[in-house]
Amino acid sequence: MKRMSKFARRCAALMLAVVLLCVKGRDVLGVDFTGGTAFVIGSEGFGMSRLVGEKCDAMLSLPMRGKVNSLNASVAAGIFLYEAVRQRLAK
Repeated sequence: MKRMSKFARRCAALMLAVVLLCVKGRDVLGVDFTGGTAFVIGSEGFGMSRLVGEKCDAMLSLPMRGKVNSLNASVAAGIFLYEAVRQRLAK
């Protein structure tokens, strides 16, 4: 937890939004990633602790359809990073 607090402070000093990617977050659709963003990704089996979530500026998730509950952490990270790059290139 100490490292996360230090990380969050450093991000704030650099004017980066700290975003936690998790199953229980709000839908990512419509979120602006054109500014500086630091993505925090939980483990696939255990996610992130409540305390880590409290250090983040937002908790976001991907919309899921059908019987899929969640994605592999690296796949979800790739989708979020792609969306950030897509928005920045369109700017």
